[in-house]
Amino acid sequence: MGFDFCNDKGGEISLHGSRWRTAFRLARVYGWHPAGTEPAAGPPEGVKVVRFDMRNAVRIDAPASLQPPDPELGDDSWPGYYFYNDRQQVSETDARALATALERAMPELPNEDLCPCEKLKLFDGHGQPIELEVLTDDAEDDPKLYWSGSEKKAYLQKFIDFCRQGRFAIG
Repeated sequence: MGFDFCNDKGGEISLHGSRWRTAFRLARVYGWHPAGTEPAAGPPEGVKVVRFDMRNAVRIDAPASLQPPDPELGDDSWPGYYFYNDRQQVSETDARALATALERAMPELPNEDLCPCEKLKLFDGHGQPIELEVLTDDAEDDPKLYWSGSEKKAYLQKFIDFCRQGRFAIG
């Protein structure tokens, strides 16, 4: 599953699910504190937006003893998740903070591609061998290794530039 990001300035970028998860994790390592998303068109009437402090796993608008996710939230709350394709909105402040954290990470990402991969040998419909390089199961474990290499760093920079533009939707 992939994620398409767009903003009202005409900016668009897409990230495969593993790229979005590892960019998210990398930003957290470098100081980003996700503020939570908002529903696509703002909260519908009667829907309460519930914010979570994801670092400490507590609801911001509730006593610290209330731990997310709270299955009792029901349909009248918006949990602020980043990993749905519901056109949820990332605020301008949150988007720029995400960009800043990823910018802090960039100098520490290796220029050589160190992402763990393995080669698979398959055969096409005519019996001809095809060699593919695929990520290993543990490739997402270290976001610095995942984003290593000049091509991936360049794509991450494009994502940073997109986030610098401010508020965006995740679809």
